[in-house]
Amino acid sequence: MPNVVYVGCFQCKPVKSLPKDLELFVESSGEHGIVIISLGTLVGELPLDIADEVAAALAELPQKVIWRYTGKRPSTLGNNTLVVDWMRQNDLLGHTKTRAFVSHGGTNGIHEAVYHGYMWSCGKTVKAGFVKSPMSETKLTGDTFELYCDVVGNPTPEIQWWYAEINRADSFKQLWDGARKRRVSINTAYGTNGVSVLGVTRLTLEDSGTYECRASNDPRRNDLRQNPAITWIRAQATISVLQKPKINASDQEILPTKKPQDDNPSITLQCNLTNAHTAHRESFWMKNGKEIQNTRKGLKNTAFTLSKPRADDAGEYMCVYTFDMAPNANASIEVKAAPEITGHKRSENKKEGESALLYCRSVGYPHPIWTWRKKVGQGSYIDIDNSTGRFFIINKENYSELTIINLDINTDPGEYVCNATNVIGSKESTSILRVRSHLAPLWPFLGVLAEIIILVVIIVVYEKRKRPDDMPDEDCTSRPYESIQGEKELLAVSKKHILPHSVNENKNSITLAEKNNKDCLKHALFSLPVCGI
Repeated sequence: MPNVVYVGCFQCKPVKSLPKDLELFVESSGEHGIVIISLGTLVGELPLDIADEVAAALAELPQKVIWRYTGKRPSTLGNNTLVVDWMRQNDLLGHTKTRAFVSHGGTNGIHEAVYHGYMWSCGKTVKAGFVKSPMSETKLTGDTFELYCDVVGNPTPEIQWWYAEINRADSFKQLWDGARKRRVSINTAYGTNGVSVLGVTRLTLEDSGTYECRASNDPRRNDLRQNPAITWIRAQATISVLQKPKINASDQEILPTKKPQDDNPSITLQCNLTNAHTAHRESFWMKNGKEIQNTRKGLKNTAFTLSKPRADDAGEYMCVYTFDMAPNANASIEVKAAPEITGHKRSENKKEGESALLYCRSVGYPHPIWTWRKKVGQGSYIDIDNSTGRFFIINKENYSELTIINLDINTDPGEYVCNATNVIGSKESTSILRVRSHLAPLWPFLGVLAEIIILVVIIVVYEKRKRPDDMPDEDCTSRPYESIQGEKELLAVSKKHILPHSVNENKNSITLAEKNNKDCLKHALFSLPVCGI
């Protein structure tokens, strides 16, 4: 993959002490040392007959053997062989008694061996060797291929790429980055090992041939008097380029922008395989790199119908033809539509100093160009980019997001507009950002406190302004009673208990006494009031 850089030796690390029983077995090997055998986690066992042959061969070695094997115990296993389900490979490879490592050639195991091998060789030269060599491929005209070459050695070997035409393997020419009208690219990196990638784009029939990766750390490697076959190691791959089959495909389609889109007429995409180097096996359809289900057929003339297409149906459609002895052939048909924003954050509420995230998601094809703006006045906007240090925009095809860090309550609140534009049209949506003060959590408490203070003030003012007539008679002392049956009853009680004791003899005085008792009893809730006359 062109966007991936392999970094090896993640598991390479200094050795740790072995368990006591394993250390005793290793030390018992004496001057002969030990041999480690591990075929990786995927090859834990072998057919019984092969396992017996391997065990018999190991039994003849003078070395002690540690074999990672999970199958049935071989009947020919020797006394010098220890079979384990799992081993501390890195620690065993770094042990001074280790003499050989038998492996399936896994990258991590080789890197560990090389890592500890430098320690064994004490800095001496280690000849170049391949970890990964290029693989042969068959391609079609117009395609691209990449070849990988990974070598180890001490010092790190130099890597070169060479090419020979078909049937002319004795006439190699060196390849350089930018050759063949810049269709050739060579990327090489040197570290613990050397890694190089050769790529050729827009292939033609003339690109067929033998491609060779050469590696060497021999000091004489560039001496023209030396035989390159001696000073360089080589790994070859054959690239066969076939004429791409001819496929007649329908033209691109542009979906109308009218609404509702449910009224859009159906469209049919068609492909017809008219010329091919061999008979095809089947055909199917893909959209944006993913296969469309239930479209596989054995027809040369294939079609795919979009019923009432909408903006989310837009994309790159591809009809693919498969062959038994050749790579797949395909043709692309673009279905274009103006962007439609299908999701965005309508509002965001944050406190000052925090970060806010606004996003927009769209459908349509081609993928739009995204822009963000902030409204600063009536019909006035300012563009937002990544140059301020607080605004960060990330765009990926039909998705865009805006992140604002360290929010400012004075400048950041407002309306933010995301705009999606492609060659067919554009669409935009608005998000509202609100920024609250740090004191915002205290506002409910302060509101309740203010209401309490206002209520207390109202009560105090009311009590101070209350009229004297509303106050009860201070000369009236009474005790509570259960009920009062009316003014007449109260007056009768007053006459019975109070008037006989009155010293007033005239009618006016009696009337005054009755009035005083009546007024007094109106304000009392006692059974026998005593009032001054």
